[in-house]
Amino acid sequence: MNAGIMAFDDDRTGDGFEVQMQTNQLSHFLLTSLVYSSIKKAAEKRGEAKIVPHSSSAREMVKSLDSKYFEKCEPNTLGGNDAWVVSQMVLGRGGPWVRYGQTKLANSVYAMALHNKLSEADSKIKAVCCEPGYSATPLQNTKHMINMMEKLVPKQSAADGALNAIMACFNKEAQSGDLFAPEKKMTGKPIKVVAGGVRQNTGMIGGTDKSTCDPDQQKLLWESCEKALGIEFVVS
Repeated sequence: MNAGIMAFDDDRTGDGFEVQMQTNQLSHFLLTSLVYSSIKKAAEKRGEAKIVPHSSSAREMVKSLDSKYFEKCEPNTLGGNDAWVVSQMVLGRGGPWVRYGQTKLANSVYAMALHNKLSEADSKIKAVCCEPGYSATPLQNTKHMINMMEKLVPKQSAADGALNAIMACFNKEAQSGDLFAPEKKMTGKPIKVVAGGVRQNTGMIGGTDKSTCDPDQQKLLWESCEKALGIEFVVS
């Protein structure tokens, strides 16, 4: 699942939600709930099925999920559009990149929450997550893109970035609760930075994805999505 938009203005959808959160996470949660019974039937028939949320390295721009980003609110009330990007990334000030980071952390937290619920239900469905690093795609065509990032941060081709999704979807070694990401953070071959819902030692102190694997964050994500959409998504 990868209906992604990046670093948009502090606008709202027709439903009243922050435009990035509804596009990047709430819609995925709703879609999964609507087709879950069909995925379950497919898993029973074929022996397994997969649900693969698509995250981003931007999930590391924020320390943890905040429920306010899942709630209906007025435009320009979630950080606006003018904060300097470094103040967003380092100081946590609100802005387009913080809002995007919230949605991408939501994707990885959702994958692990789903993994745990599927495991508890002894399901044949696997929840696997992936992210492409910094890939050369039209996604970067946003007015809030940072020229310095374009020039200094290494990037890889769209095809190489897609390898992580291919591994998550089709590789036999991909297990529920795995998260595939580039070996060199922005570029490189796919590796598991989370395996079976557990953070891996991938060269960073303690590894990445502390919030991704946090049960409290997973509970917040699930409850916030259900509340926003007015549904109950029961995994059985």
